[in-house]
Amino acid sequence: LTHPVNSTRVSATTQHCTMVFIVEGRVVDDADPAVPSTAEGLRWVCSDDGEDCGFEGSGLGVPADDGRPVRPADAGRYHLYTSYACPFAHRATLGCGLLGLDPATVGWSVVHPMKDNKVGWHFEPGTEHADRLLGKRTLAEVIAELCPEYTGRVTTPVLVDTTARRIISMDSKMIMRFFFSVFGGSPLAATPLPTPDPAKELADLVHSRVNLGVYGCAFARTQEQYDGAAVGLFGALDTLEARLTAAEAEAPPAAAQPDGGGALGAGFVGLTGPGRLTEADVMLFPTLLRFDDVYNALFRCTGRCIRADYPALHRFAARFAALPGAPRTVDMPYVMKHYWTSESFGPQCNPSRLLPASAHWRRITAGREATPAPCKHDEQQASDSDLGA
Repeated sequence: LTHPVNSTRVSATTQHCTMVFIVEGRVVDDADPAVPSTAEGLRWVCSDDGEDCGFEGSGLGVPADDGRPVRPADAGRYHLYTSYACPFAHRATLGCGLLGLDPATVGWSVVHPMKDNKVGWHFEPGTEHADRLLGKRTLAEVIAELCPEYTGRVTTPVLVDTTARRIISMDSKMIMRFFFSVFGGSPLAATPLPTPDPAKELADLVHSRVNLGVYGCAFARTQEQYDGAAVGLFGALDTLEARLTAAEAEAPPAAAQPDGGGALGAGFVGLTGPGRLTEADVMLFPTLLRFDDVYNALFRCTGRCIRADYPALHRFAARFAALPGAPRTVDMPYVMKHYWTSESFGPQCNPSRLLPASAHWRRITAGREATPAPCKHDEQQASDSDLGA
């Protein structure tokens, strides 16, 4: 299936979202730096679609010749700045959650859900959204202090080496791989997880057509761009639905499933088959989690919804949500508040700032994986019996 989704760039100047940038320590809103800067000898690079960003040449998560990670798995050495709203940052927090890395091993600072168009992601001192490492008021201040020559977007996630007092990476995939590589074989991790994905093309499909596809629909500025993004998105979901359906058919009964080394649990079936968790699975879950409550309506991904039209994907989301450590990475009230009411999307897409009801997380964690009923807008406080699951 060919489509022009990759030509639909998620730009800082779209009519839907304002991005905040740093230019050598100075915060600039709605600016697009033309020349990448250098920071501590590393060149900051960003792909055309604006999502694959990081320090080139950092060697992040790449094993040394003797097989040991290039960075030590020291408890308390690393700190992650993240947002529960961002699906890309969710990859990084899943890297921590699935490995069972507690706050004493890898600390987190979670930005406030109400992103500000002038300062970007910010913190609220004295609350659960405080900067627990440096005590700053904005993420821009954190980046400027740790990497004063940086020029680029103020985004989550940000992984910091607290011993070296420097930013390791702001690339979600690299941070996810970092945790799996450095802590996967460490006694600090609950269970080692495989990386990289043995089927790279599958991870590429999830990233380019699904993770970025929803943003292609949201930020399209012409009908041609929107049609291309929508065709690519739903074509990819169709492909993944068929793949998961076939994998489920080939899987033995749940009671006979291998435990996947202790982390996957009996009965887990991922994109590459039973008992295996890959990067593609980790990258797919955040988008599925947000799809029905956010992307379907707010991002104009209205062709279909996961629960009613993709039963295998819905069951996959339920299985993934049951993995040890996964629930720690999810805060759906935070997600809904950010997308529907913050300045990032609210004024243009939801000017009344009304917060819709959300029951998707409860649906996929209810353990009821029979044929899903059609989507409906449930009351926020409805009982499980009222959710149509």
